[in-house]
Amino acid sequence: MQQGRLGKPQSRLNVSVPVNGDTSDAVNCDAQQGVLRGLVTPGGFTGNITFEAGPPTTNGAPPASDWVPIYDAAGNQVTVTAGASRFIGFFGDVMAGVAWIRVKCSAAQAAGASIRLVFAR
Repeated sequence: MQQGRLGKPQSRLNVSVPVNGDTSDAVNCDAQQGVLRGLVTPGGFTGNITFEAGPPTTNGAPPASDWVPIYDAAGNQVTVTAGASRFIGFFGDVMAGVAWIRVKCSAAQAAGASIRLVFAR
């Protein structure tokens, strides 16, 4: 884990959205030793982003039936207005406690996409 700005430990991980797909690989947040604090979208990215949470597991990603959308305390689904080549930061602890996470795009990515997730303590 690297030191980020302000001396907070950070880790970064690229997740893939397949060609003509809309959902990323599953990411074990516990293995990243932090909370999702931001993401970087690639050039050519289209659509908005929501997130899905999966429960803790002992052997790999949760089954498809266990994934649920992430909502904030006010009952709003966590949605990021995205675009090409952007860093988007998250404030507060809306992602705290998430064991596994997937990125879900509102539009299928014709060329696929590699989205960089930024985790910090």
